[in-house]
Amino acid sequence: MITIKTSTILKDFKGQPLKSGENDLTIGEVISTVLAGKSTNPTLSWVFGKKFATEKAVDLKAEDVVFIKEQIEKDDNWFAVVKGQVIELLDSPTPKNEDK
Repeated sequence: MITIKTSTILKDFKGQPLKSGENDLTIGEVISTVLAGKSTNPTLSWVFGKKFATEKAVDLKAEDVVFIKEQIEKDDNWFAVVKGQVIELLDSPTPKNEDK
């Protein structure tokens, strides 16, 4: 099981925070947005999308990570700099998955 902090800020290649409007773009915003779209399992997407949108941290089992990664890889709304980081963070142990 891994824990993902939903407030983890995504950054550009130079280490600067990516923005969503005037706010920093977070992993929680990206995952909840992806899961709000077309999904292979709408019920599971709803459950995890809601968690990533409202909770400070989300615990995921290995099969949950696989499902979320599949949905991210299929989504065409985010650029590689965003999708790559989210997938990397889902594969990372908790200590690297922090706000900076």
